Amino acid sequence: RIQSWSMGYVDENAKALESCRRSQLDLDSPHISCSVTGDEYDLLPDIDSLRKASNFVSQRNELEPEPISSEINREKLKRKESMLFSDAVKRLQTEGSIDMHLSPSDNAVRLLDSALGYEIPDAVRAAIVYGLDVLKSDSALSTVPVGLQQKKAVAPRTAEEQASSVDEEGIVLHWLVSNYTPIKPPAPVTHRLGFRTVAGGVRFAIMLRRGRARAHDSETYVFTAEPGERERIEASLAGVDEWDWDIAGLREASKGRPLQTLGWHLLHRWGLVASLKLDVAAVRNWLVFVESLYKDTAYHSSTHAADVLQAVHYLLSQCGGAEMLCPTTIFALLIAAIIHDAGHDGYSNAFHQNALTDRAVSFNDQSIQENFHCMIVFSNMARNRSIDILAALTPEQAKEVRRLVIITILGTDMKLHFQHAQDFRNRIASL
Repeated sequence: RIQSWSMGYVDENAKALESCRRSQLDLDSPHISCSVTGDEYDLLPDIDSLRKASNFVSQRNELEPEPISSEINREKLKRKESMLFSDAVKRLQTEGSIDMHLSPSDNAVRLLDSALGYEIPDAVRAAIVYGLDVLKSDSALSTVPVGLQQKKAVAPRTAEEQASSVDEEGIVLHWLVSNYTPIKPPAPVTHRLGFRTVAGGVRFAIMLRRGRARAHDSETYVFTAEPGERERIEASLAGVDEWDWDIAGLREASKGRPLQTLGWHLLHRWGLVASLKLDVAAVRNWLVFVESLYKDTAYHSSTHAADVLQAVHYLLSQCGGAEMLCPTTIFALLIAAIIHDAGHDGYSNAFHQNALTDRAVSFNDQSIQENFHCMIVFSNMARNRSIDILAALTPEQAKEVRRLVIITILGTDMKLHFQHAQDFRNRIASL
């Protein structure tokens, strides 16, 4: 009754009634639009009471909205809820709050931790703390229904009853964890080391020591040198076993031929020319040809290739890598380092793909530059036997070297960098 009275009269005549009272004018005055008679006027409640009643009804309607009855409104509400997650992701990505190097769960933990730094209601803070604890928990029970984990209050048991139920509780808990979680309970960890493990550790330590002290051939092998150049080249190559070796010094000493100079030196230093019975003339021609493929770009030049070649040599000789590899594999790694950027034009794979260049079309947008480096060298070797450095190998050896060179060079595609880094961290963590 209050609502119908107030909404019916207040909305239409409240202002008019208030003006009547304040001005004490006749209700039939043409200046006031009022729909009640003089007799009815005395029966009307006070205008302030009507306004209070109207405000009460409006507030009640705001606090108690009408229930959604139509299917259309329900569908709209569902669509709104389904967009909440995608909208949140878009906003977080726009603000740079999502770390692309972390998993979704790690990002969720980081974002929730940062949210605790703001002033938020206690209920929201409690919910965040609860969510963080669950996300950070590695326990297999984190996916078991809470009701199954809670202990009910029972009467105190005797010592005999407690002792007899220990085994039963362990069996029940093991069954619950095994059947109600996707992860089996971890097996008991034993800290006893077997003979094989100890022997492997000792062997690894010996390999590291040998790798550090290993001296292959102390002689310096100079590719070609004009009068007065040999001494400078030999002086530069003397420090090739150090990580901070100066590649710029070799480039200057060799007059812009650092790749063929270092390649010739290392292939002989590792004894590969002799052990694999390589054709010396083919090796020499191949090194000259490969260095001629490198363009004078700002970064992907023959100097860069020589720098990478020296890094591979350092890892093999000074970090024990060569102790676990056969000569054929070492040869493939050195070859891959020498040709890994051959013919690079200074543009990225993304540029070639967007510009739809011949390289992009030839390799279907897949590791465009890396495929080109392999193709340009092996195709010329196939057409010209004088630069076929693999001709002296057996067919099986040549096939294996080519396979290793290709997968190594394709692995230098920068889009694979983060996956390689994560695989490396996982391998280290598993040791």
